[in-house]
Amino acid sequence: MTKNHDFTTPKKGVQDWHVPINENFQKLDTDVEIRDSDSNRGNYQPRDGAKFLATDTGRVYLGNGSKWNLLGTIGSDSGGSSSGSASAERLAGRVVPMASGLTPGDAIDPGSTDTPIQDAINLVDSAGGGTVLLPPTTVQSPGNIRMKSSVNLRGTSIFSSAIHIGDNSADGIVFDANANGGNKVEHMNLGGFRLSGPGLSSRTGIAIHHVQGDTHQVHMDRIAFTGWANSIYKVDRNNSTGPFECRHDNFIVYMCDAGHLGSDSSEALIDWQAWYGPANTWGTMAVYPTSRFSGSNSNIACFKGGTHHIDHFNIGGSAGRVLRQTWDAQVNCDYINYEAIEQVSAPSHIVLAEGDQACIVDKVRVKNAATEYVYEVGYESMQGTPPCRKRIGIADNRGEIRANVLNLTAPADSSRPSFYYGSPDNVDVNHSKRSTGGLRALGDAGTPMG
Repeated sequence: MTKNHDFTTPKKGVQDWHVPINENFQKLDTDVEIRDSDSNRGNYQPRDGAKFLATDTGRVYLGNGSKWNLLGTIGSDSGGSSSGSASAERLAGRVVPMASGLTPGDAIDPGSTDTPIQDAINLVDSAGGGTVLLPPTTVQSPGNIRMKSSVNLRGTSIFSSAIHIGDNSADGIVFDANANGGNKVEHMNLGGFRLSGPGLSSRTGIAIHHVQGDTHQVHMDRIAFTGWANSIYKVDRNNSTGPFECRHDNFIVYMCDAGHLGSDSSEALIDWQAWYGPANTWGTMAVYPTSRFSGSNSNIACFKGGTHHIDHFNIGGSAGRVLRQTWDAQVNCDYINYEAIEQVSAPSHIVLAEGDQACIVDKVRVKNAATEYVYEVGYESMQGTPPCRKRIGIADNRGEIRANVLNLTAPADSSRPSFYYGSPDNVDVNHSKRSTGGLRALGDAGTPMG
């Protein structure tokens, strides 16, 4: 042995010569790099200080006595930095938890656990918050993925990253204060993935479900929903549930069916049953339901509480009613494009505005589809209030409006009037008290100009 390698040579005449030899073998375990394919890494003990080079992926690991920790990737565009290694882990199909104190070596192989996404969320939560990165592939999950405060969940795109829920009885993503130490679930961003349900052979769970406690300042963007025979977004009705200051952008819903829903507690693809929830916004929502499971049209959105601003509903497929505002909800909707070319039957109306809370709808376009009325303004039965404070915009008919534009089914409160921006000829009054004056048609108002 040369002195250059710091190995021990047994002294002449000693009988315990095996001791230094064994020490040399232990030193070889750490000094000599192990080289093998990444999939065979589990065949080697991760001795403290041992090195492992994955010959197929270029990943370099260091043992700590109990597991192999990823140090970097040879040839990565980041020079072996953690970000480059995280990218390599994602490309290898792993779920990557990113947080202070974690390394890409903490990436979770979906083949090694039934709950890879929940495991990653819990790791990031324990580290004080961060981001869970989904790989550009489909990750199987049993469902009921419970989000934690300050933990983001991001995929690469709706076309490449997907979460597939295989259990018909399970929800997809759940917001539950009981799983967050009793505190509201808040400050997170979710998006860039497809949330795929079990399919349409039988009723499923709910794709995104708020079940207990407040949800605060959550931004969801670029999420696609498919394969759900239930609501894709639901807020339960109880005294302690109500998302607020939450933003929803670029939802795409296809091959989902809520046509079998119709009870007071569950009735639409977007189903807000709670009375609470201020300052929520909805960007562009592209919703194309199917009737494959129920054989019926699906109602799109029902808001029974909270305040909501909707930019644009682009509706196709087998859609029925697009918007119901009732009970304690206040809704401001800029535009609805109703192009339900696969509708099972014509709905009685596209927008239903009930009760004494404010509802503003600027414009509805009916194209290549039929409806009896575009708007219905009526009585709200939960609190027993007549319609008032509605502002109903114009309708652009490029389809078939069979009866008229607006159907007033209850006496409107004249002390808090509602306004329709079209002609009086477009309004049918279908209640017994026909002279309250609580709905003002403004189509003939203004001074003619040349």
